[in-house]
Amino acid sequence: MKFVSSIGMFLGRVLLSLYFVWSGVTKLLTFHDQLLSFSAAGVPVPKLFATLFILIQILGGTSLFLGYRYKLGAFLIILSRIWGVIYFHDFWNLDDAAADMQKMYFLQNLALIGGLLYVISTGAGACAYDRKAKSHVTREEPSEPEVIEDVEVVEIQQSVVEIESADSELK
Repeated sequence: MKFVSSIGMFLGRVLLSLYFVWSGVTKLLTFHDQLLSFSAAGVPVPKLFATLFILIQILGGTSLFLGYRYKLGAFLIILSRIWGVIYFHDFWNLDDAAADMQKMYFLQNLALIGGLLYVISTGAGACAYDRKAKSHVTREEPSEPEVIEDVEVVEIQQSVVEIESADSELK
């Protein structure tokens, strides 16, 4: 069962990451359109924020894919999603037709945030770079087991004998 769980976590993490990497690369290839979109939404300094948003998607998605610093990558993506929902998917400020479409995007972003929170809380799984890097760290020698004083051992043995004799008397 552990193998199936590890594969499931790996595939879930990879599929989730592909969404962000694909979206970020697409936005990078249409950067001018992104600038227009950011300007129309009233984002201050649209070039800076569009660039940050795209970088977070690509780098955060890549960190999820590799399982390398995936918690940081997922956290940054969550922040960018929250920010994006506020600026771009504010269905509560729109009329019926536009509100329905933006509500769908809003809920999609909430689902993505939920998936990212799940990855952060459960870990990246066995197939992650972070896990492999930690397994190569030199480990300290295990500490010596605590030695029980001879007096304590004798007292424990006497207690066991007393319990056994009391038990045999009851039979």
